[in-house]
Amino acid sequence: MHPSRRRLAVPAIPLTALLTALLTALASAAPPPLLAQRGNKAPKRPSLGERADTNDWQAYFQYGMKAMRQRPDKAADAFYWAGRLDPSRPEPLYAEWAARWMSKPTVLAEYVDGADFVVNSADAQRLDSLYYRATLRNPFIHQSLVRLMLASAYDSKHGAGHWEWSTDPENLAWLAYTEGRFADAARRFGDALAKAPRKTDLHLYRARALFMAHDFDGTLAELSALLDELRKQDRKRLVYFYDSKAMFEYSAGIAHLMKGDHAGAREAFGRALTEDLSFYMAHGALAGAALAQGDTAAALDEYALAVQLGGADPALRSDYGFVLLRAKRPAEAAEQLAKAVELAPEYALPYYYLAHAEDAQQKYAEAVTHYAAFVNRAPAAYAAQAAQAKERITLLNDALAAPAGGAVK
Repeated sequence: MHPSRRRLAVPAIPLTALLTALLTALASAAPPPLLAQRGNKAPKRPSLGERADTNDWQAYFQYGMKAMRQRPDKAADAFYWAGRLDPSRPEPLYAEWAARWMSKPTVLAEYVDGADFVVNSADAQRLDSLYYRATLRNPFIHQSLVRLMLASAYDSKHGAGHWEWSTDPENLAWLAYTEGRFADAARRFGDALAKAPRKTDLHLYRARALFMAHDFDGTLAELSALLDELRKQDRKRLVYFYDSKAMFEYSAGIAHLMKGDHAGAREAFGRALTEDLSFYMAHGALAGAALAQGDTAAALDEYALAVQLGGADPALRSDYGFVLLRAKRPAEAAEQLAKAVELAPEYALPYYYLAHAEDAQQKYAEAVTHYAAFVNRAPAAYAAQAAQAKERITLLNDALAAPAGGAVK
């Protein structure tokens, strides 16, 4: 007779980035490659010191931020590892993008100037995919490193130590934005728009500043103006590939969610998919909006579509697995979570969910393995969950060692 057991509670860890947000060819004279050619080899993991929590993405992120000015290449490696430890977070992706550009300041200067032979190069597009992935997780991520990037680009052309902010309204707006003075930044981006009304990207910058100032109606107005201009010009994107109408509609959906307008959010996410059927995170965002309205069935349908299009995203797989687990579909949850573990083996959270999914199916040996894997990877922030996993390991091991029929509580 198989061991009897009481039903486990679904783990009480919030959903990762998606739901918490509810929140070509190089020219002949091209510069050297932007990224080190390591193949599939990961950069060396930085040594953080004895007191650091080496399972915590924030420890590597903070290390990288301290290294940004003097050693952007070392900072980029630290951000890489921060992203490996928690691929749901946008901050490591954004910071690695900035740091890798800053490690090639001469090329960065051409990139900032919009030089086609850099912007459209295969190297730049591979690097910019980091930025794109960051904005998929949070299209309004605080772009605090713009200031360092502009200074690095300027110094590469004019010599170190000569860069300073000019009195141009756009520059003053960026200064205010990077210093966290978001309402001031929005006002100054508005001044820049008044001087250059055809400079379409200023609508985007102002929308981001307004969002950070919690003016979501203003954010939506700027995104609407931006989309109107793009449609008038029949432009599918701005200079850089990660700027698209689909991304801007997705951004509008996030702003609607922040207002509590779930219907408006779902409409905006739907428009993002009309612009680009491959924009998988819009399906994920539709899932999040459905969950917020208590519609688990619709959420699961949207997650299924999202992973069909973006199945290489481990955070998306983890979120989907969590919701399947909550819906008492542990076998399907385990399938998604096992894929998340395969895609991001340093990411702790999917191991915890996977162990619960296996536990719910009475696959106790597999559950013990994955509870232990979670404990080994869990940062201090998950101490309570790690303690619960250890208790479960002890209980399951005792039951597995007992004669057939031993009970699992």
